[in-house]
Amino acid sequence: MVLAFFFLLVGKTGYDPVFFLVGLNQKLLIATYILHSHFYPLIWSFSVFPKSTHETFANKLYQTFKTHKRFIKPKLSRTDFTVSHYAGEVPYQSNQFLDKNKDYVVPEHRDLLGASKCPFVAGLFPPLPEESSKSSKFSSIGSRFKLPLQQLMETLNSTEPHYIRCVKPNNLLKPAIFENTNIMQQLRCGGVLEAIRISCAGYPTRHPFFEFVNRFGLLAPEAMEANYDEKTVCKKILDKMGLKGYQIGKTKVFLRAGQMAELDGRRAQVLGIAAKSIQRRIRTHQARKHYLALRKKTIYVQSRWRGRLACKRYEGMRREDAAKKIQKNVRRYEARKAYKELHVAALTFQTALRAIAARKEFRFRKQTKASIIIQARWRCHKAAVYYKRLKRGAIVTQCRWRGRVARRELRKLKMMQHIQPVARGKRTKGGVADVDAAARIFTTGMKLCVWWIYTCKQKFGPNESNMLIRNEGFDRA
Repeated sequence: MVLAFFFLLVGKTGYDPVFFLVGLNQKLLIATYILHSHFYPLIWSFSVFPKSTHETFANKLYQTFKTHKRFIKPKLSRTDFTVSHYAGEVPYQSNQFLDKNKDYVVPEHRDLLGASKCPFVAGLFPPLPEESSKSSKFSSIGSRFKLPLQQLMETLNSTEPHYIRCVKPNNLLKPAIFENTNIMQQLRCGGVLEAIRISCAGYPTRHPFFEFVNRFGLLAPEAMEANYDEKTVCKKILDKMGLKGYQIGKTKVFLRAGQMAELDGRRAQVLGIAAKSIQRRIRTHQARKHYLALRKKTIYVQSRWRGRLACKRYEGMRREDAAKKIQKNVRRYEARKAYKELHVAALTFQTALRAIAARKEFRFRKQTKASIIIQARWRCHKAAVYYKRLKRGAIVTQCRWRGRVARRELRKLKMMQHIQPVARGKRTKGGVADVDAAARIFTTGMKLCVWWIYTCKQKFGPNESNMLIRNEGFDRA
């Protein structure tokens, strides 16, 4: 029953059974789980074949379950096999498996007994659901055994099973005698201890997502505020609490033994902290309310008393201020009188000192100005004499140089006088007069004289330039 409920829970909720299958009976549970999906189809297939024997069926079992240590093959028998259960090793003989599986109920007999008016007899032979369409279908013992097993699984799915096991306290059947060893052996052989161990090794605490979130959502408020689904919120709550080994199925959360108590303890801590915070806020509010009322009354009394003290203090300050004003005016009059006398004396002394200093400054400036004028006149005279000497020397030098250049040009012009007959149109020894050459020479000489006269007027003035022109004989030119 426990194993059937376990495998039903695995198929319904979808959590991983690997964490459940632990301990000494792990391979036994795996073998039992595989038995439902392999053993019955195997015996059914061998029952259909006409040439199947017990040896071939046993060999097929050996090949199928040879990897499971809980399935043991005897050394002296070819048709037997042994399954190692939690209570011990149980041998099985497969000699009559195929024969017993081929036994079937005659459909006519079943229909006859099923149509009986006695409810008890009719209930022993109910119609099979799978034979509603084909009444002549072969129904073996194994196939008929699967139907009650399937009904049992459906019943377990729709209910919450609880188990009651009766034990014999002693072999003497007398009251007040409790044999520990005998009772422990009965519980062990009856599978009670194994069922408890399986329940503890698995996930004894199972809660739907909605209930788990409503109960423990306060442990992870940030996950509740976010837009997550219930499954994600459950996972974040468990991760935040640091729990290990839990499983999250399709619709439920599976917790190991002790994890629920740990979550309740953490929840109680959070609720305790929240309750303390609420109590603290309420006490704070009440204390603040009382404090504000007391403070208001205290302020009123203090304000009245301070007002009275302030009136007395103000009267004293007013009198003190009046006395200070009188003293201040008297001291100001005396100080102003002394200041005026000192100010007049200081002005008189400063005036005398400034007059003496001004006369000294005026005398110094007058002497300085006279010396500057004398120095300026003397430097001007020396500069004028030097300038005239320098100018006269430059003019003489320029005149001598220009006279020399002019005389040289004049000699050149005189040498060219022999070309005058050519200018009148006569022939030279060569035979033809060069009029253009003579004209160019004459024009060049005239331009040179005009340029020299203009330069003299620009540099030496009209008077000196006329004198220089007369000395050099250019006035005739």
